[in-house]
Amino acid sequence: MRKILFSFVLILLLPLASLRAQEFGIQASVMDYMTVTLMDSVTLSILDEDSTLLYTFHSEKHGKWNFHGIKVPSGKYILRFSRKGYRDEYLNRTFRYVKYRKTYEELGYIYMKRDYRETLLDQVVVRPTQIKMYFRGDTLVYNADAFNLPEGSMLDQLVQMLPGTRIDEQGQIFVNGKKISSLMLNGNDFFRGNPKIALDNLPSYTVKDIKVYERQSDKELALGIQKGGQEYPLVMDVHLKKQYRIGWIGNVEGGISTDGHYVGRGFLMRFSDQSRVSLYADANDVNEDYTYRSDGQWNENSRDDGLMKTVKGGVDILVNDKYKKFTVEGNAQGTMLDADREEQLSSTEFLAGGNVYKRQSSASNDKDASLNTAFNVSWTPRTGIYVKVSPFLNYRYFKDASGLLSADFSRTIEESYRGQMLDSVFSPLGLSDRFWAFTISTLANSINGKGHDFSTGFNSEVSFRPRGTVNDIFTLNGSFSYGNSDSRRTNSYDHWNADAPENRYNYEENPQDRYNYRLGAQYRYVLNELWGKPGITFINLGYSYAQSYRSDSRPFYNLENSDFEDMGIDRLHESAGSLSPFLDRTDTYRASRMSKVHGPELTFEGAIWTNTSFDYTIGIPFLFSYDRLGYERAALDTVPVRKEFYVEPYLNFSCSRKNGPVKKGLEWQYRYTRSLPDLLQTVDYRDESTPLVVNSGNPDLKASARHNASLRLFLGKKRY
Repeated sequence: MRKILFSFVLILLLPLASLRAQEFGIQASVMDYMTVTLMDSVTLSILDEDSTLLYTFHSEKHGKWNFHGIKVPSGKYILRFSRKGYRDEYLNRTFRYVKYRKTYEELGYIYMKRDYRETLLDQVVVRPTQIKMYFRGDTLVYNADAFNLPEGSMLDQLVQMLPGTRIDEQGQIFVNGKKISSLMLNGNDFFRGNPKIALDNLPSYTVKDIKVYERQSDKELALGIQKGGQEYPLVMDVHLKKQYRIGWIGNVEGGISTDGHYVGRGFLMRFSDQSRVSLYADANDVNEDYTYRSDGQWNENSRDDGLMKTVKGGVDILVNDKYKKFTVEGNAQGTMLDADREEQLSSTEFLAGGNVYKRQSSASNDKDASLNTAFNVSWTPRTGIYVKVSPFLNYRYFKDASGLLSADFSRTIEESYRGQMLDSVFSPLGLSDRFWAFTISTLANSINGKGHDFSTGFNSEVSFRPRGTVNDIFTLNGSFSYGNSDSRRTNSYDHWNADAPENRYNYEENPQDRYNYRLGAQYRYVLNELWGKPGITFINLGYSYAQSYRSDSRPFYNLENSDFEDMGIDRLHESAGSLSPFLDRTDTYRASRMSKVHGPELTFEGAIWTNTSFDYTIGIPFLFSYDRLGYERAALDTVPVRKEFYVEPYLNFSCSRKNGPVKKGLEWQYRYTRSLPDLLQTVDYRDESTPLVVNSGNPDLKASARHNASLRLFLGKKRY
């Protein structure tokens, strides 16, 4: 019995003994303090707490890490970096190995200073100089006062003088060949996208220093996630001198032409360390639909035809507390559009029985007013917890009118002005005798509509890093939205030909209510060196449930030859109770849709960092879907239900190898998707509400499956 017990205890202790025997990895890059260049021929000596030499390693010549793949047993050590002509640099570190979880530590950049020996010199004059650039940890810092600039210079001229930095024609900034993803001001992301407004409007004398670094997301910073070996977007953070940290930026431009056309727009921004408030406005009648960006710039979207008047304005804000534990950012924008469009068309159809000469004239007017708001509220009560809520509200009101006049003729007649043939045929004064003899058919179609659409809701997320873990994340997320809309439309359709003249006057309404929500949970489990080589692996296991509902109806009325014919939309809506005798039950319907989708998803994401780097993603979502449709139309009253289970796997794999300035590799992607037809399309219905157009369902429709695969080979110079 004792032997059995001893063997059992030994089996339990073997994994612990094996764990203690595992070695801890070290990665580091050694840089020259003054030139900020990667150094070779560096020796790393590892000593115990009594300064006894235990291990010696020599640096590699190339690569991001010139100490890479070094392994030592867990314990407390003194690390000494030495090189001939430089002072020794020391670090105290405690390494504790946890298999697959804590297998290495990145020491980052180690800066070594040259060892200048004392030399007796003749009398010299010493003039103080300022260091232009230096590293502080992983951050490259430029000292603005060390650069001599002409009086009146702006930020763009200062940035252009920074070593290794350039600005292209679009105002994008590159540092050592790598693009700056965001230009920040005093640590706040004020000038996302195009930084030109800051470059052109900030005086250089207000700048204290400029920092360049790889920036993690707000979520990762809040959770205390370690960077690991992956790269992050590069940002440039402009820090102003204390007396200039509160300021204003603005611009205004406008003009008016001799024929009365106008354009005007402007914005005004106030900024401080903890806030940003921007006001902007635009008005023009030259077909320009300018879109404001939070960086103070405008995207110009020109309309090619017609005439459009635009009035737009809004506010963009960012507010956070001193320690950036709480942040509110968002915008609200109101827009009014008034667009007119006219078109004249002449064409000829060459037919064996005789040519057909077509004349067509169309005109439309669209009025649109909208209000859109979107905000993000994030909160970090303590390191390791991240909360974010993003509410939104959108409202749109529209009113549109369009008209079409068209006629086909058996021959063409010279017109004294463009459109004379159509004017004569459709003249209410009976002036069309000259052209009727050659008229084959005519069509007059007028459509008027108005309505609104309202939606509101929010997205939310709560993430936290469990205690005792390094990069694990547990996330709860959810979203909810509600909306309703109502539209009304009249359609006057008058088609004439000798065989079958047709006249219609239809009125329809389409009220709709909808909602959807989603709940989900996911755990990200992180493993290091899973494949026995430097790298990281994320195992994500999650479950989500989503539900959506929509109900809508369309009462459809045929009002031709009635007292309501040619009555406007508003009067018809007020008289809806009297329209029931004219209800077209064939084209009137009522529908309600319910959809539920839920299931687990397992994904594996990882990277292996060697001379040849490997990245991979494997995802396996399991989906259970439930769809229900309630549909009524004429004699049709059906409630089809569909239940499905399917899997949509996907796979991404890439490998690349760097050789000096050249990077080459391949990338392979595969995704399987399954598409289910809308249940309404599987119902045997028929809709003839639109003249000359018939819509019908197909009960034999089946689900479709698609396989997408791609292979990409690349060979090019690195941009970093």
